Amino acid sequence: MWAPSLQVNVILNFIRTTMADKKILFTGLPLTGKTTFIAALWYMLYNHKNDSKLKLGPLTGTDDEYLNEMSNAWMQYEDVPRTSRYKLAGENVSITTVNVESGSTVVLDIPDFSGETFKDHYDQRVWTEDFYNRIQDTNSIMLFVSPRQRNNRPKLIVMEQDLLRHMGAKVPEKVIDFTEYDPEYTPNQVKIVDELQFFRKFAKWRWPIKIALMISAWDMIQVAPNTTTNPEEWLKYHIPLLYQYLKCNGDLFEIKYYGISAQGGNYKNKDKIADLNPMDRIQLQEGNVYLNDITDPILWLSE
Repeated sequence: MWAPSLQVNVILNFIRTTMADKKILFTGLPLTGKTTFIAALWYMLYNHKNDSKLKLGPLTGTDDEYLNEMSNAWMQYEDVPRTSRYKLAGENVSITTVNVESGSTVVLDIPDFSGETFKDHYDQRVWTEDFYNRIQDTNSIMLFVSPRQRNNRPKLIVMEQDLLRHMGAKVPEKVIDFTEYDPEYTPNQVKIVDELQFFRKFAKWRWPIKIALMISAWDMIQVAPNTTTNPEEWLKYHIPLLYQYLKCNGDLFEIKYYGISAQGGNYKNKDKIADLNPMDRIQLQEGNVYLNDITDPILWLSE
């Protein structure tokens, strides 16, 4: 009775191992740029950019209607939808790609476009069994953060008071009102470090694991080609807790820091980018090197 089932399981596991050579987990809090990145990537994969080192693989299990809707919005300089009539953004999506040079399969695993799952892990202090099982064969992580989020860093009373003085406003002598604890006010970097600690405790990975730290909306920061800021320096100054955690755990994480603008600019001023080839809109920086290949972080993660 058991022999056929065992044989089938062995065959299925062999097929899975053969097809999914590498699996990259896309993760990040809500509104950190994952959806726009995937929309731009899908456009590139679907339109077969000739010099790309990554191509689209089999569409098994992939909701291409939703991805096409996202990509079309991106191409037309519209905000990419986080939900769709085809699919809710909280649902799981996987995209199979193939490394052109090696022929190996790279699966891009997006458990939740909206980022609400990541947020709930901190807020509710629980992982679902489905998420736990889903991440076990992850090989590397693409982690998104955004400079546009106001609570990346905690607000310090002394800084708020200095700001009031600078504006000529009256500084209150006493703090009268107290607010009950709400995880919404917790700095994002605390939530991200907490998630990475959960991974360390529960994920059965082979450590160290690669992380591509993606700082989205990079065009807001790198306003000129000769700007000296690079992604690692920006993270060190603006999200120091996360940076310190990653640097102090070199035995767990191998990091590359990327600045990414998948939009290529502000859609309110789209006339500045409307004449560009869609793929030429993408801005990517690693260290002090400027790139136009959105697949570069994926290729590094899958090496």
